[in-house]
Amino acid sequence: MALGSVLAGTRVDALCGAMQGSSALFGMTAMYLLMAVFHLPPWVRLLYAARRAARTAARACP
Repeated sequence: MALGSVLAGTRVDALCGAMQGSSALFGMTAMYLLMAVFHLPPWVRLLYAARRAARTAARACP
C-alpha cells in the first residue's frame, strides 16, 4: 500500500482518513480488503479439513 501511495502521488498527511482529499483506494478500506484476501484462505482450508474429518468420523461409526 505504501508503494501504491507513492506511485499515486498521495501525500503522507493525506493518508489519514480524516484528511480532505484522501483516496479511499489507499485508506482503511483497502487495508481491510487486503487483509481479507491474505487471511481468508487459511481459514477456508481449516474449515474444509474439519468438515472432511467430521464426515470421515461419521462414516467410521456404525
